Amino acid sequence: MDDRQKFERARTRVEALKAFYIHIAVFVVVMSILIIIDIANGGPKWVHWPLLGWGLAIAGHVALAFGRMPKIIGDWEKRKLREYMHDDK
Repeated sequence: MDDRQKFERARTRVEALKAFYIHIAVFVVVMSILIIIDIANGGPKWVHWPLLGWGLAIAGHVALAFGRMPKIIGDWEKRKLREYMHDDK
């Protein structure tokens, strides 16, 4: 692997981490607002549903950002990269 490939791989990982941190920040802000609304509403509690759904999405994003991606997804990604690199369009 040459320096250019190492740089591109590192850049891709940094972009993935940056996207993850932005996702976490938005999650915390939005969920805080939803929790406040849920408490102020006084009715049946519902905030746990978006928390659960979005929490699962965060868990998936953790797997992608920190390299714990299932092998099948990683293999698909590599195939697509090769396909697009050799695409003449």
